[in-house]
Amino acid sequence: MSKLFTYIEKLVANKFFGTLTLSLQNGKLCGIEVERSLRPDDL
Repeated sequence: MSKLFTYIEKLVANKFFGTLTLSLQNGKLCGIEVERSLRPDDL
């Protein structure tokens, strides 16, 4: 689970903008989906 927190901290440090979806099955992490988006200011 500490790898997950490290990954999220890296996203925050890089000023991630988008959606992060975590999939859980039987209380355990089984998938991570990252969808990056452009900020309205970047258009």
